[in-house]
Formats: sequence, C-alpha cells, structure tokens
Amino acid sequence: MTGLTVMLLLAAIVATLLGALAVVLGSIAASEPRNRLLGVARVLGFSPRQLGALVGWELAPLAIVAIAVGAVVGAAELQLVLGALDLRPFLGTTDAVAPVLDPLWVAGVIAVFTVVVLVAGFVTAAIARRMSPVSSIKMGAE
Repeated sequence: MTGLTVMLLLAAIVATLLGALAVVLGSIAASEPRNRLLGVARVLGFSPRQLGALVGWELAPLAIVAIAVGAVVGAAELQLVLGALDLRPFLGTTDAVAPVLDPLWVAGVIAVFTVVVLVAGFVTAAIARRMSPVSSIKMGAE
C-alpha cells in the first residue's frame, strides 16, 4: 500500500509539473506577437504596471479555465477509476471503497499552478519591458 501511495503521489507531482511546463512553453510560444503588442503599448505611453496588467489579462482567463476544468476532470477521474476497478484487494478490505478528495492536496496543486502562472506572467512582462519600442514601430512600418 505504501508503494502504491508513493507512486500515485509521484504521478500527481509529475502531472502538475507537466501542466506548469505547458503554461511556460505556451507563454514562450506566444512571446513574439505579445512583445510587439507590448512594444506598441509602451510607445503609446503604457506604464510598466499597465504592461503587467495587460499580460495578466492574457494569462488569467486561460489559467482560471485550466484550474476549473482540471479540478472537475480530476474529481471525475476518481469516480471513473473507482467505478471501473475493484480496489478492495489492494486495500485489504471487503467494504466498498469510497472516493475521498483531500481538500488540502487539491488546494496545494491549485496553489502551485497559480504560482507558476504568476511567475510566467511576471517573466513575460519583464522581458517585454526590455524590448525596444523602436523595433515594434519598425516592424509595423514594414
């Protein structure tokens, strides 16, 4: 039982890290058009704080939907696994296995994912502040 618990915990950690990697890579993939847009916004007089808010408006809806859908799919997966598999021999019981969602673990995963999205947003805004607004104007004129 201990080995199964450890393996499931490691699988959950790996899945969380892969989700975080997807957010970071998605942010990097969209960086070129975003940097042009933020360069134009800087020319128009946006402050660094406003640039960060603009990046937040880009990342926040995706993160909120990902958290909501991930929580629902995770809960549904628990029901599916317990409905499809008889885990009584693994648990050493003859009673029916009841699904249990630990709110502390769910909140921890959501917190880690939120922190990763925030860090990706701050890094994106910091990179955009380093971009020269002149290059954005030149690109737009060509």
